[in-house]
Amino acid sequence: MNDRLKGASFKQKETTKIQTKTAEIYWEESNILRMNIMEGADIDLNESKNNLNAFDAISQGNSYSLMLDARTNWNTSKEAREYTAKEESKRDIIGRAILVKSLSSRLFAHFYIKFNHLHSTTRIFNNEEKAIAWLRSRKH
Repeated sequence: MNDRLKGASFKQKETTKIQTKTAEIYWEESNILRMNIMEGADIDLNESKNNLNAFDAISQGNSYSLMLDARTNWNTSKEAREYTAKEESKRDIIGRAILVKSLSSRLFAHFYIKFNHLHSTTRIFNNEEKAIAWLRSRKH
């Protein structure tokens, strides 16, 4: 097992799906990695690290587009947001689609994108099919 994954608090359900305390991460389809944030998740720095370790375990260093399903009610700490933005910049993420369900979550996602200067093109969607179509259009 990769040294970065030792002691991580996630369980692997199958080779292409990892469940952490706060999210389910798996291949939506070829080159689109999906993260479903769990209802009521409280993502602190440790959980952010676990989620990124799961990305690495599944992607195995390959480039991918990311579908972040943030349509649940969840919280994240400032440290987790900063860490995620910094560490995601080290990964080869082709594009990022953030799924939201409300105006308030859209505003939060927009703030996160602008404040953290994400290195990959990121768009916010209310419609899952449109998000997937946009991710498919990204060059891999």
